[in-house]
Amino acid sequence: VGWLLGIEDLGINHGKLTFSANYQDSASGDYRAIGAQVQYYLLPLGKKVNIAPVLGYRYFQSGDYSTNGANLGARLVLVLSSVGAADLWLSQNFILGGRGEQVGITTVSLGYALTPQMRIATDIEQINSVAVKDTRWGIIIELLGF
Repeated sequence: VGWLLGIEDLGINHGKLTFSANYQDSASGDYRAIGAQVQYYLLPLGKKVNIAPVLGYRYFQSGDYSTNGANLGARLVLVLSSVGAADLWLSQNFILGGRGEQVGITTVSLGYALTPQMRIATDIEQINSVAVKDTRWGIIIELLGF
């Protein structure tokens, strides 16, 4: 049980470059993640298929293991409905830690816009490294247009 607070795809200069940041924490304190990143979408936002390289920073802690460093990856966005209400996001990121360790994070998110200002999504995240393997899932309520 935990929570996530974040900003997703905040547009920079109304172009294809966006900013995202989030903070995740568990009620028990055994999981915590903090990160910020930029994405550069290859196509204008709103297209049926889009892909973006990701560059940022991430701190990750699970149990006694923690690491931080550059976050490199890619994001694929698929719009599933003709009016753009449903979408699927797939991302693969790697945290390149300062001590040479690497953490892979695969995320799948399926969302649906309930109104123009509110979206509900499921989020499944698989974390894989030599030291820790973990899966996180959640239901996310997003408020849009701020």
